[in-house]
Amino acid sequence: MKVYNYSFEKELNNFKMYCKLTENQLENLKHELKKNNVREENFLNWLLLNNKYSDEFPQILRNSLLVSLYAFFENQLALICDYYKQQKNIVISVADLKGAGIERAKNYMKKVIQSNFPETTDEWKTIKNCALVRNCIVHCGGDVELFSRTIDLRKSINSLGKSIFETGRNKIYICKEFISEIIIAMEKILTDLHIDLKKFKEA
Repeated sequence: MKVYNYSFEKELNNFKMYCKLTENQLENLKHELKKNNVREENFLNWLLLNNKYSDEFPQILRNSLLVSLYAFFENQLALICDYYKQQKNIVISVADLKGAGIERAKNYMKKVIQSNFPETTDEWKTIKNCALVRNCIVHCGGDVELFSRTIDLRKSINSLGKSIFETGRNKIYICKEFISEIIIAMEKILTDLHIDLKKFKEA
């Protein structure tokens, strides 16, 4: 198994392009809706369409992007762990450790591989806070009140800045900027990890 820089960079660029294209398409639909005469002919229908293009569809897009990005990041960490395991002939695999997901991969790199891990960076803290957001979206449809760790989730949301918040109906609302912020954070962490990986291969 091999891990190269371009593998994650290409995928993250695909996420960036997809996000930009789909967000632009929704903006174009909103613009077209304002230009035509639907509002005067059928105000209720215009209102429903405007709400879909302005709110409902963007949230479906951003929720799915966040879940996909998180899965991608988790998989990238697992690939790096597996690469080190094979190259160092380590018996223990990342799956043998307690816990799950990105936290288990972090512990594997720190304790088993004994490599540097950027856990004190703002980028890692951002992604860690995203974990609860992702779980709420997947298991509770983004309803904060239905989530089993409501207090922790609200702390995470508040820590993530103004581009994500809880609505008056207790739903997670993701702004367009938030997805870009997550991609930047993941890109920084994966770049740092691949720098260490390159040093290991060249040693």
